[in-house]
Amino acid sequence: GFAQHLSQESFASLNLDHNELSGNVPDAVYRMLHDAHGLKAASSWHITMIENHLLCEPGGTDWQEWVLRAGGQYFGRCTPVAQPASIEGGGDAVHAGASVRVSGADFAP
Repeated sequence: GFAQHLSQESFASLNLDHNELSGNVPDAVYRMLHDAHGLKAASSWHITMIENHLLCEPGGTDWQEWVLRAGGQYFGRCTPVAQPASIEGGGDAVHAGASVRVSGADFAP
């Protein structure tokens, strides 16, 4: 892959800013940073993934530990996992088109 072609004299840059990415930080990013031939093997590297909607550590309000070690500032702010507390409406069975209200914390606006 990409990282295997880097030498100690390489400069590597991965810019994934403002892409509306959501979910967990992709496993591919972890592999690019942490395998033997990863971005950190290059003499100079830079990664940014700010202004996305990547999730915080489950149950927490900060990045997974490996993201913090890699440099959490390059990832921007993480998005807490939504915490649903209650569902109202829909009766006994919710069907397509039914109106329901989900209450809780950390839902995206």
